[in-house]
Amino acid sequence: MRTKLLAGVGALALMALSSQVNADPKKGTVTINVTVPASCSFYVSSSTITATLDPAKSDVTAEGSPQLQILCTNGTNYTIRADNGLHYDSGSRRVFNEDANAYIPYEFDWNPKSGSAQASTPITVKTQATFKVEDFQDKPAGTYTDTVTLTVNP
Repeated sequence: MRTKLLAGVGALALMALSSQVNADPKKGTVTINVTVPASCSFYVSSSTITATLDPAKSDVTAEGSPQLQILCTNGTNYTIRADNGLHYDSGSRRVFNEDANAYIPYEFDWNPKSGSAQASTPITVKTQATFKVEDFQDKPAGTYTDTVTLTVNP
């Protein structure tokens, strides 16, 4: 009697399990799981700041063009950081003229530095460099360059 009872319970469990796994042997199911991560990336990822530094004039502030843009998933809190550039020294970012082996220090700024993203709305990142006349008035003529890399997180 005990053997019949155990066999009956086992058969019922097997039937219940098989009905959950495959109720209709002609059909199958697919479960789809997707994740939308909190992330941001540059949509417009390259910009150039161009300025003419005339020692007969005053300080010069120039803005990047085109302006950088990032896109983030909706509601993502982001931060944007800038490195020190290629020619950083003694607490200053500097542009470099290879022919004259000369440097000009400058201040670099970007805005925004952080925020919260809205759905499908590009975030414009404005960049600018400021050069003080006392830093370039005695420098040799020529082209000076530097590259600053911005990183967006997450």
